Amino acid sequence: MFPITVLGYVVNVYSALNYDIHLDLPSSFPTEGMEMCTYTYTEDSAHIETGMTCRCRLVGILRRKTVSNYEEYHASTRMVTQRLNRLNSWVLVRVYGFDKYHRLLVELIDFISGVSINSELKMQQHLYMEYN
Repeated sequence: MFPITVLGYVVNVYSALNYDIHLDLPSSFPTEGMEMCTYTYTEDSAHIETGMTCRCRLVGILRRKTVSNYEEYHASTRMVTQRLNRLNSWVLVRVYGFDKYHRLLVELIDFISGVSINSELKMQQHLYMEYN
């Protein structure tokens, strides 16, 4: 079943590693026990929609705890948020499974350039490190 690639709309950015994403999951996808929340949005003033988002965490990357300058972490979150804004929050999401907190482990891919946001963050080795 995993990995699976689907279209996603990023609803909330908690940090460079944690997101709420509305995913176009197939009906056969196992959602039992998955961390989900409801969100409401408007496309225009007369039309209100409600959707479900999945709590997601980037796969294969950890934040280094030895860095004392948190402004650098916030700057990497801003960099990701700016990229998402340029994409109108739409990304390709490769889902790899679940973590122990029932979040989806994902890779975010810029659907225009094909660049993995996970890979870009891993290149910031003074802030993040790779894990398996």
